[in-house]
Amino acid sequence: MLSIGLMSGTSMDAIDATLLKTDGQYKNEEVSYVTQVYTPEFKILLKAAEFTAQHHRKNVAAANENFLEMLAVYLKNHLGIAGSHLAEKILALQNDFQENTGTCLSYDAVITYSTHLHAEAVTQLLAKSKISATDIDVIGYHGQTLLHCPTEKFTLQAGDGKLLATLTGIPVVNDFRSLDMANGGQGAPFAPLYHHAVGNDALKKQVKAGWSEAQIRLSWEPRLTEFKKLRKKYLLYKDFE
Repeated sequence: MLSIGLMSGTSMDAIDATLLKTDGQYKNEEVSYVTQVYTPEFKILLKAAEFTAQHHRKNVAAANENFLEMLAVYLKNHLGIAGSHLAEKILALQNDFQENTGTCLSYDAVITYSTHLHAEAVTQLLAKSKISATDIDVIGYHGQTLLHCPTEKFTLQAGDGKLLATLTGIPVVNDFRSLDMANGGQGAPFAPLYHHAVGNDALKKQVKAGWSEAQIRLSWEPRLTEFKKLRKKYLLYKDFE
């Protein structure tokens, strides 16, 4: 099957889109990838949306109502923009956003536009790969994490999976963190793989047998080496040791 993975990290600087050929379990082959860099203006708005979400938490209505006010606080406290420059910057951001989207600036509008940008990344990836959307089986769409509170069983990702499916014409799987929490996790669906590796019966037996930390770490090396070889072809940056 052919699948596309989309990711926008905490730095909020770009969208990474990767096209993979996979059997869904063991075999994965990277076909192509693209990186779509956010404009400086949208990066500010996305950071402001994160700031707003963290302030208003689960109250999305309040986040929408107070977004421009929260944007001003973010610009002043985090970017050091104040006085007459503050009003000028907000107006410039509003004009830039309306010019690019055709809509007025708001919290919801920023979230919606982030989904459109992910759709654009998919379009770029398909064009680069010379593959049609009808050839893609699924898109994995994490979305941009704005707020994550495992202890409260609450998480919020910017991104609309249904809208992305409509824009691309490709089935979309998304909202991984919420689904993980609903099944008893902490919103980190890949953590169980780590827990399985270091929290299984083999480790318990090693501890009971009095193995030292150095011995236990050494016993992990074969699997770690195998994992590093497997992941190497998917890394966009130089690996670390």
